[in-house]
Amino acid sequence: MRSSSRVGRRVSGRVRRLAGLWLPLAIGLLWAPAAGAQGKVALDLTLVLVSDEPGGVAADARARRADEILGKELRYESLEVVDTKKRELSLNEIWSVELPTRRSFRVRPMDVGDNGVLLSVDLEGVTQGDFRVRKGKPLVFGGQSHEGGKLVVIVEPDY
Repeated sequence: MRSSSRVGRRVSGRVRRLAGLWLPLAIGLLWAPAAGAQGKVALDLTLVLVSDEPGGVAADARARRADEILGKELRYESLEVVDTKKRELSLNEIWSVELPTRRSFRVRPMDVGDNGVLLSVDLEGVTQGDFRVRKGKPLVFGGQSHEGGKLVVIVEPDY
C-alpha cells in the first residue's frame, strides 16, 4: 500500500512541477497576440513654412489642409508645405525625423484609447512633453526660424 501512495505522490508532484513550468508559458502565448494587436498608430507629419512675406497659400490640397489648421492660430502672409511624411508605429516605437532646421523631432505613441492617443514628443531645443490627441485633431509645434520664415510641424494621428 505504501508504494502505491508514493507513486501517486511522485506522479502528482511531477504534474504540479510541469504545470508550474508550462502554464505560465501557455498563458503568455495566449496573451501575446492580444497585446500586440492592441496598438498601431498611423502618424501624418506635415512640415510647413509660414512667412510674413506676400505669397499666399499654395494651391495643392496639403497646403489648404495646413492653412485650415493654422489659419485660426497663426498670422502669416504665405504658407508652403516643405515636406510630408507618414508612418505607422507600434506603441512605444520611436520615430525620429531630422527637420530642415537640422534639429530632430521625435515622437512615440504611448497609449491608444477612446479619448485619443497619448504621444510623447521631443522637438529638440523647442519643447518636449506628453500630449493626448484626439482623432481628427492635429498637434502643432512651431517657431523655429527657417529660410526667412518659421517652420511649423503638424502631427495628425490616425488609430
